[in-house]
Amino acid sequence: MLKKILLLLLAVFVVQVYSQRHNRGKGKHHHSGWKGRKIEMPTFDKKQMLKEDSIKGITKMGGLRFAKSFEVNLNMENSGEVISFEDNTKIWQLDIESDEALSLNLIFSKFHLIEGDTLYVYNEELSKVIGPLTDKNNLQSGILPLEPIVGSHLIVEFHQSSEESPLRLLEIGTVNHDYRGFRLLPQSNESSYSKDTCSLNVSCVPEVAQLKQSVCLLVINGSSYCSGTLINNTALDGKPYVLTAAHCFDIGAAGVDYAEGATVAPSIVAFFNYEVPNCDETIRGSQEFAIGGTTMKALAGDLDFALIELSSTPPVDFRPYYAGWNLAVVPSPPFRGVHHPYGKVKVTTLEEQAISNNTYPYDTSLLPNSHWELDEYEVGTTESGASGSGLFDASLRLVGGLTGGTSVCDDPTDDWFFRLNKSWNHYAAPTAQLKAWLDPTASGVTTLGGLNPYGNDSALRFSNFAITDTAEIAYLETPEAGFVAGQNSLSIDEYAERFCLPENAYLHGVYLVTGKGNADQTSTDSVTINVYAGTTAPNPAYFLDDKKVLLNTLQWKPIDDLYYSYKVVLSKNENYIKFDTPIAVGDTFFISYEMPYTNLPADSFAVYTAKPRISGGLESAYTYNGSSWSKMFDITGKRTSLWIDPVIQYDAAAIAVDTSLIDRTSRTVIFPNPARDVVNVMTRSDKKGECRVTLYTPFGQKLSTYTGKVRYTNIPISVRNLPKGLYLLRVGYSDAVETHKLIVE
Repeated sequence: MLKKILLLLLAVFVVQVYSQRHNRGKGKHHHSGWKGRKIEMPTFDKKQMLKEDSIKGITKMGGLRFAKSFEVNLNMENSGEVISFEDNTKIWQLDIESDEALSLNLIFSKFHLIEGDTLYVYNEELSKVIGPLTDKNNLQSGILPLEPIVGSHLIVEFHQSSEESPLRLLEIGTVNHDYRGFRLLPQSNESSYSKDTCSLNVSCVPEVAQLKQSVCLLVINGSSYCSGTLINNTALDGKPYVLTAAHCFDIGAAGVDYAEGATVAPSIVAFFNYEVPNCDETIRGSQEFAIGGTTMKALAGDLDFALIELSSTPPVDFRPYYAGWNLAVVPSPPFRGVHHPYGKVKVTTLEEQAISNNTYPYDTSLLPNSHWELDEYEVGTTESGASGSGLFDASLRLVGGLTGGTSVCDDPTDDWFFRLNKSWNHYAAPTAQLKAWLDPTASGVTTLGGLNPYGNDSALRFSNFAITDTAEIAYLETPEAGFVAGQNSLSIDEYAERFCLPENAYLHGVYLVTGKGNADQTSTDSVTINVYAGTTAPNPAYFLDDKKVLLNTLQWKPIDDLYYSYKVVLSKNENYIKFDTPIAVGDTFFISYEMPYTNLPADSFAVYTAKPRISGGLESAYTYNGSSWSKMFDITGKRTSLWIDPVIQYDAAAIAVDTSLIDRTSRTVIFPNPARDVVNVMTRSDKKGECRVTLYTPFGQKLSTYTGKVRYTNIPISVRNLPKGLYLLRVGYSDAVETHKLIVE
């Protein structure tokens, strides 16, 4: 129903639909502000901006600009349309347009919601929706930057709760018009600007497999790119510090100081895991791993370093790594760089010779001998957008960050990196040095190893695709027709991939790598991702969870409300689908996808498969014929795998359970059920704290009470001495109570 609200333009009808859902009675609406509901950004000279970018990009000094920034102050009082209801709730709707924008992004200069408020930002086609944003998205800075949204028209929709509070603040301070093509957009024309064809994609270089997880793309002030590196500190506490270049924060292009950097830092959005999968550069990397908002910790403009702290620690399914560092006066080669040139997928470079301590020649405001001079790359180069990216020594420890240079693929010489050892404590003030933050224990060490912040509890991307496998969009052989792993003449509508792990695990999410994704944008058909336990085939009795996503946009399909982010499914694209809570899958499980055949073109959807393997090779793909599962080999005669990669976290407690008796809308899993000796209560809520589990007879007589922590752990309850029959388990959370039936046999 809420989706209808978002699609309809008539405010009166919006009121009727919204009131019907929430029993709020009639509402009143009014226009406010100087342009009513729609705000249009002014025109500007795109050619002139591109010319300025080209001149600035010669030495790579400065973040790569991709958007024109418009400073605004849009709020409920001066713009848009406000719909008021009798129960004192309100909806604020505002349309923002900027002609010919490839994308738009907003920075909320005032953002502090209270409990019950929700905010959505989406484009007209609903191909991307950000939201719901709630009070849980409040940041200490009071500023909230949002990632770009495809198109030249976006809609802001704020649902205000009935409570009046002076703490509530909501104002848009900046609208950014993308004129170059943000890296996430399918229509991005970045390739026409970038000339880096010689650097290696990080997934092609095993030596940087762990290190690359520390590198992120930074979108600064909604309008420019830089690169950054998560960096470890001697407390080993996982503080999410990111090292980058000071000049990335220089909005006025007249030199930057700490105060200016501190003003810009809250606007940053950091993107992780943007890289081509499995060294296949024909496939677009995933887009789902972003953290908005940072805090400036230290910056020295004349040394060109900046240290920021992310607003939150990257979650476990980001698979983050914190790079180590080295303060050596003469660091050892070979040296590697990892960065996002022109905001593109992550790449790596190699310099096998020594580097020298020298003075940066293109900016006289920088201190003498504050930089490493890299003479010539053996592999790769850097470009605009790589500013701030790390330079790593033979032990893959950080020794500096990119300031600029003139290297290109045809002449990969002359790049300059600010020196970590010079930035360490050249200045005494904590806000102008690295030592205070990276050595908080005052250990005095001059080198520190990297850190996996989740240690033995880290997540990993598991795959049946080997680096030697080649992905293909496979077709059935005549007389049949259609995709091997998509719509075809056999009318196969569900495919599954089998995973065998060395131990039990929780499943956080799934990478689905689609070779085809061509549904009409008006389609409402969905693909369903299913998770089964089982041994030799998916077992319907061990159905664990599912996630419905619309085929045209690969969005989470709303049931009662909008949630999570919608995004376009593209042919040749890697998509990450995150589950609401981790799923216990044991050590053997299946992930499947179901697709419709009605109302769609014949070639709408297919997942990549591995090019057929030799005799004895892995065959892990399965198909469902409407009544039973069989191996894909039985149909094609070829050994292959579907390109579905789970993100898992090993845990001995993650035993897959028979969920046939479980109410899957609840947050509680009870197993086994029926039970004989012990029943386990697994709390799947993402809320922290404690829960109370009480066992009753069917007539309400309390038998026992147990208290446990809320986070997917098992609370064992003995039923060994109970008579056979029906019982009730009441599970109390901080904000809800659930009652479940239990059979003792």
